[in-house]
Formats: sequence, C-alpha cells, structure tokens
Amino acid sequence: MHTARTLAFASTALALAMLAPMPAQAQATFAHARDAGTLSFGYLPGARPLTWRNDSGAAEGYAISLCRLVAEAVRLQLKQPGLKVEFVPLDEDPAAALAAGRIDMSCTPMQATLTRRASVDFSIPVMPGGTGILVRKNVSPALRNLLEGRKPGAQPIWRGSPQLAALQQRDFAVVPGTASAKLLEARRQEIGVNFKITPVTSMAEGLARVVSGKSDALVSDRNVLMDLARNGQGAGDVMVIDREFDPTSYAFALRRGDEDFRLLVDRVLSRTYRTGKFEQLYATHFGPAGESTRMFFRRLAEPD
Repeated sequence: MHTARTLAFASTALALAMLAPMPAQAQATFAHARDAGTLSFGYLPGARPLTWRNDSGAAEGYAISLCRLVAEAVRLQLKQPGLKVEFVPLDEDPAAALAAGRIDMSCTPMQATLTRRASVDFSIPVMPGGTGILVRKNVSPALRNLLEGRKPGAQPIWRGSPQLAALQQRDFAVVPGTASAKLLEARRQEIGVNFKITPVTSMAEGLARVVSGKSDALVSDRNVLMDLARNGQGAGDVMVIDREFDPTSYAFALRRGDEDFRLLVDRVLSRTYRTGKFEQLYATHFGPAGESTRMFFRRLAEPD
C-alpha cells in the first residue's frame, strides 16, 4: 500500500511538473532578442583563428561565421528580419559574461568542462581541439613518421623502442605554463627520451625558431598552429603534423536551461555540417579539411 501511494504521488508530481510553466530563463534568449531588438554574441578578440577583431574593429573568424548563421536562424524564428546582431569583445571569461546575462551566447568556443557546465550550457561541438605539432616541411621522414604515429611494421612504440631514436637531441619549442607544455613534459618523462624543451615567449617566436632551424618543432593548440601555418611569417616552409594529441572538442556556451535556443543552435550546426557549404567555410579559415576532420563533423550532425 505504501509503495502504491508513493508511486501515485510520484506520478502526480511528474504530471504537475510537466504542466508547470517553463522557468523564465528557459525563454531568455528569444525573449531578450525580441524585446531588445538585438542579439548579443560575446567573443574573445585574440582567439585567432576562431574569433578575433580585425583592423577595422569588426569580429572575424571561423566561429564568427557560424554565429552569423545562428543569427540568421533567430531572425527567421522570431520573424524579425531587421533583428540586429551585436558582437561584443570580451576581456573576461565568456562563461562568466554569459552567466551574468551580459551576452546571449559565446561565439568563442570553449571546452565543456564540468565546472563550466555548472553555470552554462553548451551546443554540440563546433571544432575539434587538442595539442598539435608544427614542423618544417623538409622534416626528416623518421621524425615525421614517429610524430604522426606511423609504426613501421607491426611494432608498437614503447619506452626504449628503436623508433624513438628519431627524437634524440631534437628541440621542441613551447610556451611555458600552457596545457601543451605540461603534455610535452609528461610525454618526455613517460618515454624516457632526451629531447630538449625550449621555452618561448610567443607563438611568433616559436614559429621563427622552427623556420630558422633552431627548433625542430613548435608544440601548441593545433587550431592555432594551423592558422600559423597559413598566415605566419615563413608559413610556406612549415606544416602541421596530421595528428592530435590529447584530443578534445570546443562548443558554443549558451545560457543555462535555455533548451529552445540550444535546439535552434544545434539544428543550425547539424544542417551546416551536412552541406558542402561547410567545407568551404572550414577551408577559408583552416585550409581543406582532411578525412578525419570531415568524419568528425559528420558524426556530430544530428538527424532532423
């Protein structure tokens, strides 16, 4: 009897919960945009190639292009073709600006950590991430094969493996204090190879060392390296190894609990990923997408 009453109570509570009005925050983005006549998208102006501010002060980047597609979908949803879109440069954590209500969405993608998810929600990923390695195009085949994870024959690479000799006395440049620097040091200790780690103060300095031959490689966020390999000083002489270390993904941060807006964003991204237009957009900022990149986005696209 007690169990029956408990089940009945739970059933009633569930029904009431389903009939209850949605929290005010759930409609916050559409309601704010409709009332203000403006959609506010925050971005970090120094996060090239994802988001940055150009010489005329306008927002640019791969993620900005995706945000413009989201804005167009909001205009259609609200039937407000004249809805303004404001790109707000931020000098603070975008998640904090979003949680405080200063923006409607962060166009600078970020990793959806558990800590951030306590205050904001996230779209489906918009970009793969992780540490990458930039080298000269004339890098030795032995070093390139090793860095790309190509294993001659069926021999696994282990501590003491003969393939690791290609790393001996090599010089790897990295900005200290970054996740890439920590990964590089941990990897050196793990495999027990005596390669050199040279700290650099900037990505430009690291690139210059690789181009001049002072360093064999520059280690950093792979997306940043891909931009350097296309637009940096001496870009024609370098390339990014076709491999990601500690792979992760980045997504747009949205107002927490705003399910209708998140559905719209995910719908826009999913439909975009399935079109040839997306490959053009990606190529504009990163160069032609490889097969692994195309597969990454195909897997992300949700069906209609």
